[in-house]
Amino acid sequence: MHEERRGRPDEARLNYEQAAAYYPRQAERLQDLLDPYRARAFLRKTREGNHVLGLYRSMMAGAGAFSPDLRLATLAYAGGDVARGKAKVLDHFARRRGDRAWSVLLPDVRFAEHALGPHFDQLFPEETFLDLVADRTLFRDKLGVKIENRSDRTLHNATLVLCVHLTDMHPEDCEAMAPPTQAVVLPNATADFDALVIDVNVGGSKKTVDDVVSVRAVLIADETVAWVDTAQARIDAARTPGTGSASTPASNPSATSLPTPVDDGRAMWQRVTGLSPEVVGQLLRKGLAAAVDLGLGADGVVVRLPRDLAVLHPSVRLRYDGREFASAMSAIRDGSINVHFEDVGDLQDAATLREMELEIASRFFSVTGTLAPGADGALSLRDVRISE
Repeated sequence: MHEERRGRPDEARLNYEQAAAYYPRQAERLQDLLDPYRARAFLRKTREGNHVLGLYRSMMAGAGAFSPDLRLATLAYAGGDVARGKAKVLDHFARRRGDRAWSVLLPDVRFAEHALGPHFDQLFPEETFLDLVADRTLFRDKLGVKIENRSDRTLHNATLVLCVHLTDMHPEDCEAMAPPTQAVVLPNATADFDALVIDVNVGGSKKTVDDVVSVRAVLIADETVAWVDTAQARIDAARTPGTGSASTPASNPSATSLPTPVDDGRAMWQRVTGLSPEVVGQLLRKGLAAAVDLGLGADGVVVRLPRDLAVLHPSVRLRYDGREFASAMSAIRDGSINVHFEDVGDLQDAATLREMELEIASRFFSVTGTLAPGADGALSLRDVRISE
């Protein structure tokens, strides 16, 4: 890290590679050094204590800002080697799965998000098409865990690490635990990750499934690393101004422990993803399709968006006849993002069908357009407007 800060990337790279090679040999001794801090349970009761404990754990476990593989990834991305950067990120999380040091997984992910910016988003652009389902089991003493995969991608060797926030915990603290790894998560299907017994000691008090306040998860697969939220958590986050994702209890390494951050603002994000406002407008004009979905009662509308827009984490709303509709379901199928709106109205009569307004909100800009019916009742997109 010192060599990197001195502006000597070649020397830094050599040292990081040596650290990555020798870490397994040192891991047991380093973990022993964590014991004095692990014994100080009071540290988890304050933000400052969690910060100190998080940094010390990260040093001992080669996590977060102290991961040689993640440091090598930042150097690779900075040098324009995207393939090597991605490979080093996946190397790090494969090691984390091997040592099962789940307590430092959150610093790992937070550092990767901060240091890699949009490159981390590109690992799995379809992140918001994974839904976490975590409910009590029939016998009510366990937490049943599933993933609803609404994307068209298959994930192999999938480990789901839950970040469970319990009663009496500091708001930024959580307990990390993982059900058994699943060999495959199929596209447009639900994967059952079995059930977990919640039996945790927090500040001398036993916690069970009755004490679960909220749950979020990190998915580690051969192909990617991604956050997985409940559908309700994403809805709540979208309603809160200034938040781009669900709230997460997690220790965040201090800025002093991070490298010079990647500029993950609008310009950098657009450059990495290739999705400038102009490009998004072109994709929508060329690739958006919409149609009335005739039902038994009130009819619905199906909107098909270009699949390339998945990385935008789009939130789509429809306005018609003085009413606003949120999407009832969205999934990636047949190369498109399929967004369904239910019970929009009586849309069968092409003569009375009127214009609809479509709004697509994303992290850096929003798109509005008009769905105008033709003589045959088919809907086409007009008047695309993009605001940043």
